[in-house]
Amino acid sequence: MLRLSDQIHAMYVEAAAKDDLRSAQPLLDCLCDFNAPPEEHDTAWTELLSRYAAGPRQLWAVAVLEAMRVDLLAELASLPALPPVITRDDIAQQLVTETLVAALQGPTNPARWTRHRLLTRATTAVQRWLVAEIERLSETSEEEWQVSDTSGPALALRELFVEVQAGRLPAKGLVMLYRQEVVGESLEELAEELGISVGALRKRRDRAVATFRRRLAAAAA
Repeated sequence: MLRLSDQIHAMYVEAAAKDDLRSAQPLLDCLCDFNAPPEEHDTAWTELLSRYAAGPRQLWAVAVLEAMRVDLLAELASLPALPPVITRDDIAQQLVTETLVAALQGPTNPARWTRHRLLTRATTAVQRWLVAEIERLSETSEEEWQVSDTSGPALALRELFVEVQAGRLPAKGLVMLYRQEVVGESLEELAEELGISVGALRKRRDRAVATFRRRLAAAAA
């Protein structure tokens, strides 16, 4: 997750040396100053997204991402990965892409709410993409899953994918179970990645398991 922030900042530092992007720094300074008057944030967001839309987009995209860098890092931590099929890098790339797509729609009114709009739209788009990927995985063969046995946790997880595809179970809880039971990641590893305690993650997992059991029991009744 830290790598995403480092990469964005490194790209910006390199691009900022170019004449076409030097005017971006005052805008970013304003957007990083939370004590600045809201009207100045309105002006900065409007100018930044207008420059991005006018182009050159590849250059100004770096400035947009730099303005959103800390927010993207925090948002990435909340999105579930599904390794080895969907890695954290895959999600980061999708989040960046959707942020830039949302930025082309221009600022909100008032423009000071642009940061929230970009995050909301990008995150929603990534969540939909994750659901589509989970649905695709539910249709794969056992060989593609690379799971050796067809009983116990592996079989249960395949059945749970069907439940997710039908919209009856939450995707995040399934991701957590998959990463533990199939990939073999420990609670400690998952907790460190998410930036929460093992106890908090265990409670989150237990709630997901309880939900699965309750809904499966209701379906079987």
